[in-house]
Amino acid sequence: MLLQQIVYDMMGWGITIDIGVPLYISIWTLLLALFLFYEAKRYIYQQLKPLRTAVFFSEKGMIIGAIVGSVLMILSIAAHEAGHAVAASAFNFPITGAGVTGWGAYVSLPDGYAKGTPWAMIIVSFAGPITNILLALVCYVIVRLMDESLAENTIQFVAHMNYRLGVFNFAPFIVLDGGKFVLGVMRLFFSEDLAFTITMTISGVMLGWFLFFRKSEKDSRNFIERELEKA
Repeated sequence: MLLQQIVYDMMGWGITIDIGVPLYISIWTLLLALFLFYEAKRYIYQQLKPLRTAVFFSEKGMIIGAIVGSVLMILSIAAHEAGHAVAASAFNFPITGAGVTGWGAYVSLPDGYAKGTPWAMIIVSFAGPITNILLALVCYVIVRLMDESLAENTIQFVAHMNYRLGVFNFAPFIVLDGGKFVLGVMRLFFSEDLAFTITMTISGVMLGWFLFFRKSEKDSRNFIERELEKA
């Protein structure tokens, strides 16, 4: 039965494994792994650039560091979701499923989660990003205790990416943890409908600001490059 389920799901671009709850692993997870490998290799290369003549530097070593870094980041993403799961369990929300896809990972909570208490929504949504921030802090402490090396730069990459992951997920967009956090806070003071409307408004304003800021930054960079070419 398990083999049939795996074969069937692989035809649907993924596999499902029973680990107490259904764990779905998408074939697109390979893209996530490749992206993390590329980011790790690029980061480590930049950090080791002044030390390329050092004995420990080699292309093979850098690839190994990138593989280790990408694996640790996949585990960090899993830890992010585990943070949500632990917090949800504390409020007696059963975990109905979990998965890893090309864009990250997720845990499935029942529909009642959104209708739970505001504090439940606040804490469950906050648990994921804070897990990554704590992992980043632990990695930074380890880095401070190490000498400059391939291993040190690999851990530094994990710290850097965990920090970025935590901050990104805490952005106040409704599809991210930050949006759910804001919605939970709004529900403390307003009705369900008004809280949702306010949260969506905040998400829209922040998205517009982000897109405008990115465009302005790009325009400014292009202007500077043109002026430098004239000079």
